[in-house]
Amino acid sequence: VIEGSFGSVGRARRAGVRAGLSHTNAPIHRTWIASTDADTFVPPDWFALQMMFATQGYAAVAGVVELERAESLDELVAERYAKTYTVFPDGTHPHVHAANLGLHADAYRRTGGWRSLVRSEDRDLWDRLRTAGYRTLATAELVVVTSARRSGRVPGGFGECLRQFVPGTHGETAHGPKTESSPDKRRITLVTT
Repeated sequence: VIEGSFGSVGRARRAGVRAGLSHTNAPIHRTWIASTDADTFVPPDWFALQMMFATQGYAAVAGVVELERAESLDELVAERYAKTYTVFPDGTHPHVHAANLGLHADAYRRTGGWRSLVRSEDRDLWDRLRTAGYRTLATAELVVVTSARRSGRVPGGFGECLRQFVPGTHGETAHGPKTESSPDKRRITLVTT
């Protein structure tokens, strides 16, 4: 665990990866970075699925995010979220959530890693991986469950996007909300093989 006042989700994630990489002796090309958020629950096979995709030659994999079914979750919000959350018939999707993202550490380093962005650090990294020619997969097979809270510290973050789905508000999006959480609550896990 590392603590600090990072000021942005990108800086917090970058610090987590830097700390993790400094504590492993494994070669960088045999190290996998798995990213999620503190308010996100990953299933028991989450790492195994990411490793399966890694062995299939993917340098990065982006999964989907489902909302936690809590008493505070308005059914209309959940319905609107699910209705606008795009998953294509082949199981791929256009979403990139740092709450459900995994990638090879060498690809991470070669593309510059997390940038010090206040939001959209996940999309930024994903786009740079793809531009660099890395093989990526956005798959609905990789699922996590995240908090449905509608308050957060990140302007334009996931909580703010969920507020769009509250009855009486406007601006529902065609592609569903973007994922962000508070900048100081991140989980980064490194797996070496």
